[in-house]
Amino acid sequence: MKPIACARDGGAAVPAHLIYLAVFLALPFGMLGCATDAGFGGDATNGVYVTPDRVLQQARRDLDAGDYAAAIHRLLGVVSHGVTTPEAREARFLLAKAHMETGAYADAREQLLAYLRQAPEGPGRREAEAMLAEVEAKTGEHHVTDAELAARVEAAQTAVKNGPDDPAHWLKLGDLQWKRGRYADAAASYEEVISRWPAYTTRPPISERMELGDDGRYYPVTPAVVTERMIKAEPLVVYGVNTYTSGKTGWQDQSYEDAFYHVTGIVKNRGTEKLTRVAVEVRLYGAVANLFDAKTYTIGTLRPGAERAFSLRFENFDNIHNVSRHEIRTSYRRGGGR
Repeated sequence: MKPIACARDGGAAVPAHLIYLAVFLALPFGMLGCATDAGFGGDATNGVYVTPDRVLQQARRDLDAGDYAAAIHRLLGVVSHGVTTPEAREARFLLAKAHMETGAYADAREQLLAYLRQAPEGPGRREAEAMLAEVEAKTGEHHVTDAELAARVEAAQTAVKNGPDDPAHWLKLGDLQWKRGRYADAAASYEEVISRWPAYTTRPPISERMELGDDGRYYPVTPAVVTERMIKAEPLVVYGVNTYTSGKTGWQDQSYEDAFYHVTGIVKNRGTEKLTRVAVEVRLYGAVANLFDAKTYTIGTLRPGAERAFSLRFENFDNIHNVSRHEIRTSYRRGGGR
């Protein structure tokens, strides 16, 4: 499908608001794939999965630099890999900030509400509530029940009937239908606008929610479509990463330094096709990108929905206290094969 109202991120044309659609172009059948520092996408040469907290650090730098598209791309990766984790909650908070800066107040509101539901007493609660109040003041929206939304939809339908030549009425109706999860109805309202007032195709919300297909028709980019495409683009995910040390050395001089550095985690095939030659490589680094060691854990075949744990032990370093970080790289082959 051809995205409309495009921006550039990493050389791929993507909708400006849904920047993460850049990863929807799935790798060809049988091509190697792996996770990247955003948590998905990439290729076997440069793909790296780093811990979510490091992705959050980079996203904060993106926000400070005003690169909101890059920040949204990274933060959505964090959220997609662990919806209820502390890192995902912080990612939602930062996403709200990024969306507010780009004027996407509806998405900012959605992220703020999710953050407050997951962390009602979190450290950012007061700031999140203040941001939510600002968003609602700008949009005139507040948290409403489905019954209230249904009443608003009925009122919007009446407005469309009484003023069918006003695009604002159609846009309002489509927005309310979208919020109720009636995506087909919303798409019909947006298609009315597209056919009669084409200039609106490059403006939110149509540029964010509708996509031009190869057949020349527009289709809704629903949350289900977004999720499906993300999984297709990167079916293999790593989660539950943990590190710890064990063993003791220095019995003679009683220094008792830990001898081993362990990295553990879980790899899951969240896609719909079998993955073969699945492997996890962990690289251990010291300061200034000094590579201490690299080890590979071979998993083999992962059928759809299957997951396997991995654990690697390292001892090839000058001093365990000099270990500063690790990187996890995954590789696999799509489809059949041995």
